[in-house]
This record gives sequence, C-alpha cells and structure tokens, in this order.
Amino acid sequence: MIYQAAGCTDQGAVRRSNQDSYILKVAQLGGMQAALAVVCDGLGGLAQGELASAEMVRGFGAWFHSQLPGLMRSGLDGRALSAQWNGIVQEVHSRLRAYGERNGLMLGTTVTAALAAGGTCYLLHAGDCRAYLLYGGQEFRMTEDQTLAAREFHAGRITEQELKSDSRQHILLQCAGVGEVSPVFSSVQLPGECAILLCSDGFYHEIQPGELAWAASPPYRAEQIQAGLQALVQACRRRGEEDNMTAAALLCLQPDCIPTAPMGGGDQGFRVLLDETRIHTD
Repeated sequence: MIYQAAGCTDQGAVRRSNQDSYILKVAQLGGMQAALAVVCDGLGGLAQGELASAEMVRGFGAWFHSQLPGLMRSGLDGRALSAQWNGIVQEVHSRLRAYGERNGLMLGTTVTAALAAGGTCYLLHAGDCRAYLLYGGQEFRMTEDQTLAAREFHAGRITEQELKSDSRQHILLQCAGVGEVSPVFSSVQLPGECAILLCSDGFYHEIQPGELAWAASPPYRAEQIQAGLQALVQACRRRGEEDNMTAAALLCLQPDCIPTAPMGGGDQGFRVLLDETRIHTD
C-alpha cells in the first residue's frame, strides 16, 4: 500500500493556548512505504502542557528518521517496534518529570501513535486521545479512553449514558510526565483502502455517530479528508466545544494512486515523502 495524510488543529474559542501537537510523516524504502501519525494532548490543567506534547512528538519524529529505516530493512517486527516506542515514551516521561522537579512544575501529555506499513497498523496509546479505523463508510474505534470514568463504565458501575456526562472523563489514569506510564501497544491488519484517524478529546467530544465516516468516506484522498476534518472542527465549535481540537489521518491506498512528491533526506535509500509537524511552543 501507499499512503497520504491530512491533519488539522484548532485552539478553540476559549483556550488561551493550543496544547495539542501532532506529526504526520510518510517515507519510502525500496518498494515499501510507511506512514506515521502521532497526536499528543498536553494536560490543560498542568503547567506548560504544550511543551510536554511537543517533546513527545519530537521524540517520535526523531525515531522515524533514525530507527524506522533499519526496521523496514529487516522486516517490521511488532515486538521490536513496541520496545522502541515504549523507550521513546519512557525517555520523554523521565525528561518531563525532571524538568518539572527543577522548575517546580507539573507537566504531562497523552500520546497516541499509529504506524501503517506492510498492510498492518501498529498502535501505541496512553491517555484519552483516540484512534479510529474508517473503512467502507463506517468507523471503528481502536483505542479505549484511559480515564477514571471509562474504568468505572467497563467495571459496570456506571451506564453508557452516565459515562457521557461523568466529570471523571477528565481524570486520566496515566499520561507521560506524571506518575508512571505504561502505554498499550497493539496491531491490526488493514482491511484494504481505509483511513486511520487519531484525534484529541476536544475533537471527538461533540462528534456524532457516523460523522467521522462521513468526513473520510471512499474514495480516500488527502484533500477530501482535510476539508472534512476542518468542517468537523467548525461543527464542534458551533456545538460549544471549548477545548483544543486536533485530528491527524493516514490514508491507506492502493498503489495506483499517486503519492506525495519526495522531499529527500534521511537514511540512504530512505526517502521522506511527507513531513508535517505542528507544535505550539513559540
């Protein structure tokens, strides 16, 4: 398969800063392409959440250029990828905690990452951003929110209706930079032409069932999905969403589609086709 990508982020009507960050990267090595999307949501109630989310996406961005070429040459292995990604999260987690201790701050970030390559999507998840598979006009959620309210729901102590309005939706069970973090790693076979969507909680709070599939319905093209995501951001604003909103999509396409033009750089023979980073630390 080959890959395109689209993303958007919005500060929202009320927030004074955008603490979300994301990256989208596509590369080719020989006849194989790989695409990475990462969405991180800095904790709004903690100091310098935008710094925390930026550090995490930078860590994954550096990995894409330094480690992914070797994995692609040797054949992508889920265990090796899981170990490398967990290493990124733990390193950034330690740096954020040390920075916070030196400066009398508490800062943290969620992280959800997806790598599409060789017909497989690999996922890492810690926090309450989400990953969806959009396929055949339908949407399938691939991650579980790691919040206190979600834990109560899965334990049968609150109903699905109660979950929607439970204030404990905002209490994270884990995030990088605070306490301990143990990301969940998983993989799924891609069903054919589809889209993988990562989004922050501000983006999905006001989304109605079926709207994600509408924004990313076949035929999958980056321009179409870009416009669909931006339309959903505006819809969420009209519905009263006040949080930062971020969405990043990977489009998994058949090889007869034309990929993004190569940009060069990276490991010899490893061509970067798309490289987009959005952070808000300036």
